Amino acid sequence: MTRAAASIEAGNDAEAGGHMIEKARDGQRRALSRKEIKAITRRRLLEAGLRILDEEGETALTTINVTRRAGIAQSSFYVHFTDMDDLLHNLIDELSLERLRSTRAARRESRSAPHDMERFRDTFRVPMKHSLAHPRLFRLLLRSRHDRTSPLGEWAREVFEDNRAALVEDLTRIGLPNGTEGERRRLNMIADGVVALTESLTLGHLEGRYPDLEEAIDLLVVFSEGYLRLCRRP
Repeated sequence: MTRAAASIEAGNDAEAGGHMIEKARDGQRRALSRKEIKAITRRRLLEAGLRILDEEGETALTTINVTRRAGIAQSSFYVHFTDMDDLLHNLIDELSLERLRSTRAARRESRSAPHDMERFRDTFRVPMKHSLAHPRLFRLLLRSRHDRTSPLGEWAREVFEDNRAALVEDLTRIGLPNGTEGERRRLNMIADGVVALTESLTLGHLEGRYPDLEEAIDLLVVFSEGYLRLCRRP
């Protein structure tokens, strides 16, 4: 998620002075544009928010904590986000998109080598490891999904729907039928089952009930082999 910020030398506040410089490929240094400075500051705020969420949970996400962790002036926060909910929404969007892209890339790799079991296992391993990398956010999205009174609940449902829709599309790409209403309904049931089982096993791993992640993936493989046999056209 990070930009190449290691090569950037900044003052205490990225928005304040316009004195930030960056090493170019030829070794020369150049002043960054205001647009680049704003992008870097926004990234620092998002990364600070993620670190706080990972370490302390959502209750510690305050403007003071995030700007202090990012090392910028508190007033600069509102140049980039309207409030802390806005930052959290952007954080969820970025991480969810990253997870979805990497998961779909693993599925494409698996489709290109249908007899490679490790590639098939990666279609489950990749999304599980992504969720495990940020367990507090994973739990927050699970907990909020059925909350119809908060924006967070709506964002959590959007993430779920995006994941399910992508899975349905990827299942059709490997040949599962979707020509009739019944077949499309079955595809959605399979997608719900895969997502629910993946989330349940990921949560069980976090809670220590299923300490061996590969064993959990074994179960997902068995479940998948079952619905593939059921649904493939003769």
